[in-house]
Amino acid sequence: MLATLLWQVDAEPKENTSMQQQIEQRKQLNNARYKQLRTLDDKALAKFLWMEEESNYYEVMESLSLDMKPYEIEYSTSVLVRLSDYNDYQAMSDAFVSSLLAVKRTNFMECRRYSDGHGFALRKGFSFPFANELKLDALLLDNGEKLRIPDFTKGEMETRDIVRRGEVYCVPALENKSAPQPTAIKGEFSTDLPEKLIQFELTADDVGKAQDKDGYRVTLVEMNDYSYVIEVHVKTNPQTTLSKLDIIGEAKAKNGRYIRNRITDRVPMKNYERVESLLGELIDKAANGNLNKSEAKKALNDLNESMAEDESSTLYSAFAFHGPVETAEVTILAGGESRKEVKQILELPVYSFAQKAPAKQIDFDDLPTVKTTLPIYNGGSEVNASYVDLSAEAMHDELEIRQRNITHDPGIKHPKQVFLHYPTVQSDLFIHIFDRYDIAYSSDVQFFDADGEPVTEIDDKNSAFRFTVSRLEYDPELFSVPPTRVKANISVLTAPNIIKENYAKNDLPTGVNIEGNKLIVDYAEFTPREIEDVESRLVQRRNHVFAKDSQGYLAEISTLSLPRQDGKPVDVYYFYGHPESFEIWYKGETESVDFELDVEL
Repeated sequence: MLATLLWQVDAEPKENTSMQQQIEQRKQLNNARYKQLRTLDDKALAKFLWMEEESNYYEVMESLSLDMKPYEIEYSTSVLVRLSDYNDYQAMSDAFVSSLLAVKRTNFMECRRYSDGHGFALRKGFSFPFANELKLDALLLDNGEKLRIPDFTKGEMETRDIVRRGEVYCVPALENKSAPQPTAIKGEFSTDLPEKLIQFELTADDVGKAQDKDGYRVTLVEMNDYSYVIEVHVKTNPQTTLSKLDIIGEAKAKNGRYIRNRITDRVPMKNYERVESLLGELIDKAANGNLNKSEAKKALNDLNESMAEDESSTLYSAFAFHGPVETAEVTILAGGESRKEVKQILELPVYSFAQKAPAKQIDFDDLPTVKTTLPIYNGGSEVNASYVDLSAEAMHDELEIRQRNITHDPGIKHPKQVFLHYPTVQSDLFIHIFDRYDIAYSSDVQFFDADGEPVTEIDDKNSAFRFTVSRLEYDPELFSVPPTRVKANISVLTAPNIIKENYAKNDLPTGVNIEGNKLIVDYAEFTPREIEDVESRLVQRRNHVFAKDSQGYLAEISTLSLPRQDGKPVDVYYFYGHPESFEIWYKGETESVDFELDVEL
């Protein structure tokens, strides 16, 4: 019997009736309030009440969607995965600040409308797991001029000189190539480092129960298929404070892997309902001419203070995920008054990694020099995968079979689909998903009815099934009897013989050099065992090149490929940290593994 994780998912989530009714009722209420507010003579009051109504409305909609079935299961890594790379929280914070780099480009899609693509973005070595504030103040130009950057901490999206769009800053002044160019960004990073982390693991058996640890009590209020709700109570002295942002909620699937977070809600539904009720009263008063804007503000502020007081000792958090939750993992960032406040003034050089035009000679002295940072380690899922690739035996344990029924699109010819979800393996660096699976003949697929008898197609012109990329699609209506089981012989391309060649910094092959955090590979002198065709749309790199220090693989800052007009190119890699060795991976000999799909539909 196939030992795979079988997970049914509909492409169109099916909420239960009560949830649909709640959503529809809230929509109707929102529309009614909009119509009512449009009739008010006091437009400032109407605008204020509408903004409050809209805010509460969308928060209610998000809260209602907490346990909606996700479109597809998505795995992730722990939010706190970086902690294992450093000796303490301060070292991790130092590494994060050190990793901050400003990079300018001329082709930001977000900036086409504002600056013809010109702007800069902040590059971070990793996502900092603790609550923090990263404030950018000014962009410094080479003529000494300062351009003020929008203060995102105050919701500001643009200044006279710079427009922020997402994580990109658009700078219209840079459209003129002869204009002064950016040299640095000034700003400030701040965070409070916890004294320690306190972790709780909870399952459905713990619903309604409290767990106490180190002065904190966590109660699992409810656990649904795709979400859970907790309350955290501080049992230590009253001076110990705990913010809602000090509670990290994660989830694991049955296979022990972390599931990507979908929604985090820090407010109980009852609070939204209290705001909704008060807004109804205020709108009615406004309609009768018995309310002004200051009175409305005070009433809402009083309610918020009352709700905050109710939660002064117990904090509520709800978390929803992209897949079924088996185990809830809750982490408390503890410390209270003993937290360590970190503030650091930033002055970040601005770099450019613009692609160079083909040249007769490569000027190595003209390559960008990037400041050397503290080490950040490669978090790539392929690099850190448990397997180089899967054997036939491992496939039966690790290959997930997922099913989907697309009910909302009548244009789909094969609405039922069976997916083969390959776990992340190191060979993913070399084998694209388009090349992983192959079914040579339609005779390799057979559908069966409930009695185990083969079922046949009833329409010669419209095939009842097809295999594409990584899934088998079929239409049960095009079979003589709706099938209840399918078997298929699938050839799976694997690369279990990856070759990893490592060279110490003082013993590099000809054509490879390490200068600080810069690794240069000159293909005019260095001849690799294998080389990929970068002209192929599926290939991004000639070779998979890495740098290591004594602890592991270093993360990349950026890469440059320098073409020669009449010769072989040069690839340049920049890394976070101090490379001590150069490593290159080759695909090696591939193997095709026969995999038999056998699954109930």
